[in-house]
Amino acid sequence: MKNGSKMKPARSRKIVSLTTIAIAALAPIAIGPCSYAQQGRPPGNVFWSGESNGFKITWSGSDLIAQKDAVVAFSARAFARQGLAHFVSAVKDPTTGKVPSCVYERRFRLVAVVGTLMSFSDRYYSSCEKEAHPGGETRFTTIDLAKHGGVAYKGPDSFGEIEPSQPGMAVRLTDIFPEQDVYERLRADPLMTKTLDANTGEPTPRTLSELMKTLSGQRGRDQNCFVIPNDLLTRFAFYHVVDGRIEMQLGLPGDGPCRDDLTQVGLLFSIPSNLKIPLEHAITGGAAGVLMKDVDRKTGESETIVRLRTGRGTK
Repeated sequence: MKNGSKMKPARSRKIVSLTTIAIAALAPIAIGPCSYAQQGRPPGNVFWSGESNGFKITWSGSDLIAQKDAVVAFSARAFARQGLAHFVSAVKDPTTGKVPSCVYERRFRLVAVVGTLMSFSDRYYSSCEKEAHPGGETRFTTIDLAKHGGVAYKGPDSFGEIEPSQPGMAVRLTDIFPEQDVYERLRADPLMTKTLDANTGEPTPRTLSELMKTLSGQRGRDQNCFVIPNDLLTRFAFYHVVDGRIEMQLGLPGDGPCRDDLTQVGLLFSIPSNLKIPLEHAITGGAAGVLMKDVDRKTGESETIVRLRTGRGTK
């Protein structure tokens, strides 16, 4: 996929599964290992299933779930409920504690499986009574199923971001590739270059840390409707292998009226030695792994959709 390409808005995808749950009040929910039997949900319409490094992964209309030895490492449905807890804390009245009546929706797609690494797309949508505009954002997230600590989006806004210094199960590009390589690929990208050029008078970033500080919060220029988040290095997915190198897709969330869009930036890296065998499995497109390019071709617009609600006047 070429740099600067955009995913379709979330509202244009067909609904393949929809569950609505009324939430009266919600305490924080931790995403961590739990008994698979506790999930209590049938697999539904299965879009993809396989096993990689001992983790059984099933993506269906009812969930995107990864488990090992009957212990769940990740569940998109549980992750969405955790997200609702964050949403409630962000939108409730700070004085009265009342929570407005809102619809909260998350749409998940499996994007790639490479060894213990699993990439997924995550679309968020919310709409509250008496709210002028709905909320929305789309992102890529890659997690390491072998890690502990869960994964969470944090921060003051209603969707949140991954804390780069405490990613938990979330993976950063620098966890896979050398920091200097990541810096050089970003500096060479046309969209990143255009964004940097707009910061006239600012010193040229010489390190990845300086580059992230300069880019964070910057918005796309001209017809490019995106914003660069602070956790940019956690918003990527494995796309495909070309000429012996792996292309990673960075996802830049939409800005303002194009909040549902996702601008994708392709970055090519040399394949790390520890990922050569897992990538060989993923290239075949079988049950031992898969890459984004093949998922898109095989599953079309399939999604796991979780729709939740906050009750009127809840605390």
